[in-house]
Amino acid sequence: MCSGGARLRAAREPGEGTKIARGFRGQRREQLQTALADFTPAERADLARLLTKLAASWPQG
Repeated sequence: MCSGGARLRAAREPGEGTKIARGFRGQRREQLQTALADFTPAERADLARLLTKLAASWPQG
């Protein structure tokens, strides 16, 4: 049987899946930065505006 302290420690420590997911997010962030490197600030603003509009219009399941 686990002690209360062991359960709390296990709940705070990220599991292997969490570590992998964080790695993927970091990799996607880097890829997005690379893809947007040639965008002007105005183009980035337009993209953000259009993505926000798309997300707001996305059908809710």
